[in-house]
Amino acid sequence: MTLRELITQKNLTGTASEIAAVLNAKTEPVANSELYTSTGVILELGPDLARQALAGFLAAAQNDPLLQSQYDKLNSTGIDFSHPLTQQMIDQLQMAGAFSAEVAAALKGIGIRYKSPYELAFGDGAVVTPEQIEQALQPPTVTGKRYILSCIVGPGQQIANLVVSELSGPEIVSTKTYGMVNGVSSGDPAVDGLLTRILSELSSFANR
Repeated sequence: MTLRELITQKNLTGTASEIAAVLNAKTEPVANSELYTSTGVILELGPDLARQALAGFLAAAQNDPLLQSQYDKLNSTGIDFSHPLTQQMIDQLQMAGAFSAEVAAALKGIGIRYKSPYELAFGDGAVVTPEQIEQALQPPTVTGKRYILSCIVGPGQQIANLVVSELSGPEIVSTKTYGMVNGVSSGDPAVDGLLTRILSELSSFANR
């Protein structure tokens, strides 16, 4: 995907700076289903927040067998913090006072990370500048054309389809599709003549 195609796909308008801001904003949730143990939580949150999180888990687990099982997993096989039930459990523990809002957000953030549309298209850490947006918005220069032809030739049936794409490097700038079925016009006389000749040659070849 090119930058121009990304802008078109997102239906973005406005100034180059406004478009760059939208593409760089970390608004796209991405699940991280890796299993995290208490050690992983410490590495992700740092010792202070991790200490608060683990203390909240431990206190809640002492009165709830289900939470005890999750606490045991946290200290053995690990927990998937992206799972909806885990996210719900963290919300419930925050509401019950086991976690602060900061700790709950940090724990949920282990499982659901936010990336920008530009990162999703071009890789983690990628950032687009207004200057790149300006360049991408310039009218593309057509450097070539691609023709895709498909035909069906059989008794009482002649079908031809032609797809013509204008290219700017690897990017598809525009595409037109023409079709002819049993002599019915494609709407373009030049294409009609081409498809008629091709179908005639194919018919002759098939009858050899």
